[in-house]
Amino acid sequence: MLNSTYIKYFFWLTASVLFSMMLFQDIKVIIGMSVINFILLFFLSDSVKKRPYSRLTNFFISFLFATIMGISLIPSEILTTFNLIFSMQGIYLLGTFAYFLCFFSALQDYLLIPPQESSKRKVTSFWVYTLAFFLMSSIYLYAYYPGIFFPDSINQWDQIQTSNVPWNDWHPVGHTFVIMATSLGKYPIGFIVFQIVIYSLIMAYFCDFIREFVGSKFATISCIFFIAIPIFPLASIYIVKDSLFTYTLLLVTLYLVRIIISQGKWLNKFSNLALLYFTLLGFVFFRHNGWPALLVSTLVFAVFLFRKKFIKLFVVIGLVVFSYQVITGPIYNHFNVIRSDSTESLGIFVQISAAIIKNDGTISKEEMTYLETLMPKEDWKNLYQPNNVDNIKFKERFKKQVIKDDPKKFLETVLGLIIRNPGLTLEAYMKQTEILWHANFSLELDNLRPLFRNQLSGQQGPFFFMTREQREEIDPDYKGLNLDELTRSDNVVRDQLLAIQNWILESRLYVLLMPALYFILFLFSMVMLIIQNKTKLIIAFMPYVLVMGTIFVAIPAQDIRYALPNLFIGILGLATVKGRFSERVSENAEN
Repeated sequence: MLNSTYIKYFFWLTASVLFSMMLFQDIKVIIGMSVINFILLFFLSDSVKKRPYSRLTNFFISFLFATIMGISLIPSEILTTFNLIFSMQGIYLLGTFAYFLCFFSALQDYLLIPPQESSKRKVTSFWVYTLAFFLMSSIYLYAYYPGIFFPDSINQWDQIQTSNVPWNDWHPVGHTFVIMATSLGKYPIGFIVFQIVIYSLIMAYFCDFIREFVGSKFATISCIFFIAIPIFPLASIYIVKDSLFTYTLLLVTLYLVRIIISQGKWLNKFSNLALLYFTLLGFVFFRHNGWPALLVSTLVFAVFLFRKKFIKLFVVIGLVVFSYQVITGPIYNHFNVIRSDSTESLGIFVQISAAIIKNDGTISKEEMTYLETLMPKEDWKNLYQPNNVDNIKFKERFKKQVIKDDPKKFLETVLGLIIRNPGLTLEAYMKQTEILWHANFSLELDNLRPLFRNQLSGQQGPFFFMTREQREEIDPDYKGLNLDELTRSDNVVRDQLLAIQNWILESRLYVLLMPALYFILFLFSMVMLIIQNKTKLIIAFMPYVLVMGTIFVAIPAQDIRYALPNLFIGILGLATVKGRFSERVSENAEN
């Protein structure tokens, strides 16, 4: 009679192979990933002597998240096909579900086992991590010198170089100011070096946190993951707001975890208070959704953390709020800063309207008359792209001023459309937010922006990010940038890095880097914190939750940089569940 252990291993291997066959086509990749998936289950499958809950609860949690993960991994081409179960893709999908049923069950057991080692905090470990991240980013900077520009950053650089034109808060002025303050000479190479240093220090702090509270193995694996996967060092040399914003969000979350596990003792050091202040300042100034996320987070903190031992946290937040109001009020007014477009946050409603018009949904004559004041009906139909609202927003024929003049009327009109067209509304919403919940994208079928950004070439810009009226009034003398003057034509290192990135794309391994997967891991880790009676730690993730909430209602396009925090916070969530805090807090409460 077969041993039950062998049957279990055979089931694991079968599920691992079917999961790999659904994602990949190359036989070598299928074999390699099948082995890795099997080893991962084997590694996680330590038995727990005493669970805090029943096997039925374990199965329910595993079933729930295996279902969510399975939906996220359905290929784009068959996402709306209903006879999957009778095809090979259906068999692969069932295998994927079975794999993640085993994965989440084993992961629960692994996370419930407290770390065997109890690592003291070491200064040498921190600096070793810092050096490792700095060296890898430096290699990428050498390959992509002087950094990777976006249209956003070319516009910001034009603002910096043009002294007689007011700055534009379309791209956060706080981020533009940091570029200006850290750049020397004709190009923002100083800013890139500054960003690499910040990235290296924060990632070292992150890995050292994992090493201290979870263990060196988890920390080493995390460090290798963040160093070896191209998207992370690439992001550190992007000249775009989302990179610094992601790093400050990660650091804010780490600080909040330390504040909670130390019962406020971490706040006793002045240097910690100063670090928290400047980190929160970056959080609210590097991307516009940082400000509302901080305000709502503060209300949550007030409900759960308003105690004498946490009072310094509220003092720091109060100083940040005061600083923000002074800077965005009198100072912005003094320098005539052009305010950001208030219609940006309404993009999902524009997209829903376009989808309903495109698909001839139920629209009253009065509603259509109003929507045609924004743009003719044929333009609504022709410009609608299911995954990309920017294709409408940035067209001059789209009269944003109508929305600005009466946003209430716009929202009331769209709400009426939503009520009468629930099916089209849901479809439009799911397509616009697809990168946030769907991982198995097809690069050929979807409007997915590049996962790995390459250097722009030739003359780029000028890009204005202004209305026609603003351009006519201000007449900005922007020049753009000729990037051929900056980049090296022959660069062996860049060629090698591009070859690695192309292999990841061609082999479809990029699916494993999609933000949706890490958001699911984050949700799973929050459930585990509740089960472990570590509910208060969930509060530390509130800024991230609120940032993602704004992304879910206002993401403009399928670009991974908008959801880049998922890849960091997903790992941090698991580490927080696994961490042994009670034994380590007293020794390093203020560090």
